[in-house]
Amino acid sequence: MDTRRSSTLLFLCAAVVLLPLGVALADQAEEILAKMAQAVEPGKDMRATFEMTVTSRSNQQVSWTGEYYRKGDKKRVVFRSPVDIKGVDLAVERMRDGMNSFKLYLPVIRRLRTIERDVRGEAFFGTDFNYEDLGFEQLSSTKQKILGEDNVAGRACYKVESVPAKGWWYGRIVRYVDKQDYLPRRTEYFAQNGEAFKQRTFDRVEPIQSYPTPMEITMRTLPAKTQSRLRFSEVKYDTNFADDLCSVSKEYAE
Repeated sequence: MDTRRSSTLLFLCAAVVLLPLGVALADQAEEILAKMAQAVEPGKDMRATFEMTVTSRSNQQVSWTGEYYRKGDKKRVVFRSPVDIKGVDLAVERMRDGMNSFKLYLPVIRRLRTIERDVRGEAFFGTDFNYEDLGFEQLSSTKQKILGEDNVAGRACYKVESVPAKGWWYGRIVRYVDKQDYLPRRTEYFAQNGEAFKQRTFDRVEPIQSYPTPMEITMRTLPAKTQSRLRFSEVKYDTNFADDLCSVSKEYAE
């Protein structure tokens, strides 16, 4: 057998072996992220109070407080303080295509706004969270790949990359998914040009009603050197609260 034929045969053999392996790894990545999606949305419903502390590059801080609700495919965040943001009301609904729908009530103008898709990558009220960061994890319309394994704060994690199949505000997302509880202990967001843009960490996780619950979440914007930290308290699951608590109040829509 000549060298050219031998090389071709080796290439074809390698392709036969690697193709099923690549498919298997993609399937495994999707399975890991499916388990992650269940881990970050435990129970039939969840309600909590929260404090969000926004820290500027010069280390100046401002804190907001409010209430958080989640039930089924809906979420709601209602701000209670300080006075200038009291009454701001953000409702999120996961649609059939897996994308998020946002409605925002602004008490200053007494108007309910629908947040269009082209602005959902913008910062929410100047924080390090954009609108989509406050919604449900985006797993549809992305291609998944396992990059390996790593350690985050002493926890063994799968390292899974998601690349949008169509235009989006993040070029790719890398999640470090805990191998035991499947929570994304660290999430890295990269800009379209490939540069590291933001990083989210679950800094404190506690068992609440047997569910591992992130009680402290920090989002950092790396180029700006700013961060926003969410601290949850009074977390309760499976309280069977009324569906209306996950929707902007009807009086706002009038």
